[in-house]
Amino acid sequence: MNFRKREVSPSPSLAGLINEITGNRVEEFRQLQKDANTLRELQKEPIAALCRKFAQVWEGGQQNEIDKTLRIDDPVWDHTYIDQELFPLFQHPLVQRLNYIKQLSFAYLTFPSATHSRLSHVLGACNLIDRALTTIFRKNVLYSSDGRTEISLDSTERREIVLRAKAVALVHDLGHPPFGHALDRLIGFGDAGSPKPEPDKYFSRNYIKSRLAPILPTCANADVLIQILDPNATQLTGWDTLISALIDSPLDVDRMDFLWRDAHMTGFQRELLLCKRCWRK
Repeated sequence: MNFRKREVSPSPSLAGLINEITGNRVEEFRQLQKDANTLRELQKEPIAALCRKFAQVWEGGQQNEIDKTLRIDDPVWDHTYIDQELFPLFQHPLVQRLNYIKQLSFAYLTFPSATHSRLSHVLGACNLIDRALTTIFRKNVLYSSDGRTEISLDSTERREIVLRAKAVALVHDLGHPPFGHALDRLIGFGDAGSPKPEPDKYFSRNYIKSRLAPILPTCANADVLIQILDPNATQLTGWDTLISALIDSPLDVDRMDFLWRDAHMTGFQRELLLCKRCWRK
């Protein structure tokens, strides 16, 4: 059965009633609508230009330079430093997006203070990996399978290693969906034919390659970061092996930060301190 559209016109009495209610201003309203449509057409290009500019920021980040180190106060580790070379990475929308992802997913429904973000966590990991490497370099001793050896690196090489490690810490959680691990299974099975067992790590490496490569410093290029974050990183050598272990191993800065930060934000840190005092007694 075919249905035809039929134009329905108001009856003369209804039209008269409309004119009476509107005070015969229908034509004025139509002119206003025409003016609004004209303005809307004029606004299309400026809005499109803003959208293109926003897309460019997502593609390559902002290339603004900063002439000093950014200091960020932290309730757990006192403060974290973002070096000048890492500032374009820190201000990229993909990294800043972590500020809107809750570290403990829906735990805030039970612990109202547990509203800290993934960004605060990666900054904590950045702080700890900086401390770890700085301490190693200060003591100038490295323990390996070959035994105890002195570190033969100049100041420039040491700084590049620290910058690379801090870059890894900043990007290691980029692939998390909203509410963190709560939606990992959802994005992991976004492609049913090829599910991702560790989707957050998969998408972190993907974003580094597709979005962040142009703004990364030379000492922490995309290929190096992807290799360090690869769970099956068998091709790593030298200091990259240590950086990989510091960011993802049974005892790493990632766990060190979230265990203490989560305890602090949920109130369990106080309980841990009380238990420590009891053990001492």
